[in-house]
Amino acid sequence: MGRAIGALCLGVVACASETDEALPCDVATVMRASCEPCHSSPPVHGALMPLVTFEDTRAPFTALPTYDATPVWQVIGDVVQSGWMPQPLEGVSLSTGGRDTLLDWVGRGAPSGEACP
Repeated sequence: MGRAIGALCLGVVACASETDEALPCDVATVMRASCEPCHSSPPVHGALMPLVTFEDTRAPFTALPTYDATPVWQVIGDVVQSGWMPQPLEGVSLSTGGRDTLLDWVGRGAPSGEACP
């Protein structure tokens, strides 16, 4: 019985921590419009990973020699800063304001924040 309660508590703690961390609303709004058309779950149009949840931005990304288990949020900063993303796709763009929002978030270490309502 003690093990069952422990497992239940672990499940509750895991659920609580997952819901506590979210993409900040301003970041989620930009990513929904400019990233998710390709970086959906599952990814489409040749995208390499989903960018839908805060946890997606924390996943390790490897593309040697440049990236070796680098958090995806750092890769987001690099490809947005360089102008390599978003790739041309009809109806998808990244405004200067959206670019600034993403780069500011990455520059602050990509913290979790208040989810969109």
